[in-house]
Amino acid sequence: MDILTVGACGLFAASVVCDQRRRRIPNAVPVALVALFIVQVILEALPSDWREHLAVGGAFLVAGFVFYLIGGFGAGDGKLVAAAGLWVGPDPVSHFLLAMAACALALSVVGVLRGGELRRRGLPFAWAIAPPAIFVLIPRAGLPVW
Repeated sequence: MDILTVGACGLFAASVVCDQRRRRIPNAVPVALVALFIVQVILEALPSDWREHLAVGGAFLVAGFVFYLIGGFGAGDGKLVAAAGLWVGPDPVSHFLLAMAACALALSVVGVLRGGELRRRGLPFAWAIAPPAIFVLIPRAGLPVW
């Protein structure tokens, strides 16, 4: 079992809890995810080249910044999606993006059905980012997949 990947999954889960409660993802979460990734690179425990992971994370950071600028989601969501891209890497990125789109759709439907809360507080978008990241990382961590 890869303890660093399990730790990353725990941090992704913590981001959902924080975002659900306060509609805010503390900077410590993406910083810790990047730090764990760096440790994993140093230990050479990645299934692919770290530069490819860095490229995906950088692309996601740019996309997150653009979504933040147009009001698509908050700055914490942008940083979280960049950290997710760093961990996900190039191979399963299409699975991650498809799962993220499905989660975002489900989150939007719930938001529309609960209209008043959506207008007051916004959507906790970590619900659309963290579960797909965990979904992609679980097999890499060596955890059983039902």
